[in-house]
Order: sequence, then structure tokens, then C-alpha cells
Amino acid sequence: MKNREDANGIKCDVFQNQLGELDLIKPKINRDRSIFDKAKYAEGLMVEVNTLINCPCFDEHSKDCANCQMVAGLHKKTADLIINALSLAQL
Repeated sequence: MKNREDANGIKCDVFQNQLGELDLIKPKINRDRSIFDKAKYAEGLMVEVNTLINCPCFDEHSKDCANCQMVAGLHKKTADLIINALSLAQL
């Protein structure tokens, strides 16, 4: 697999591809005021993040993989918070 490096310093094509998708979703979450709209985009964010979390190329000895998992974990927490906020709003 050909590796690339972004500003985060993570050399991985899987990460780079997913980062592009994440960068398309995050502004939509930030733009919308409605928790219902935010949750819709957060569900999409979760799909993209799960691709990173379940990466078939994961190497437990790679710093790039460790950093990727950390970034993915932070995005997962964001998506979880938004989705849980929707659940609370519907009570």
C-alpha cells in the first residue's frame, strides 16, 4: 500500500481516505442547529470512524496506527455525544 502523509503526520492511505470523508461531514454537524440534523450527520460520521477502528491493515506496533486509532476514538466520542443528545431530546 502506498503511504501518504497529511498534516497530522499519519502515513496511511486508509486514514487519508477516511479523513477526506470526515472533513466533509464535520462542517455539516457544526453548521446545523437542529439536534435531529446533527444526529443524522453524526451517524454518517460513525460509519466513517468505524472504518478506521476496524481497519484490516491495523498494526499494533505502528505509531501511525496508534495515532489513527486515537483520532478515530475522538471522532467516535463526538458522534456518540450527539447521538445520545438526540436520545435525550426525544424523552
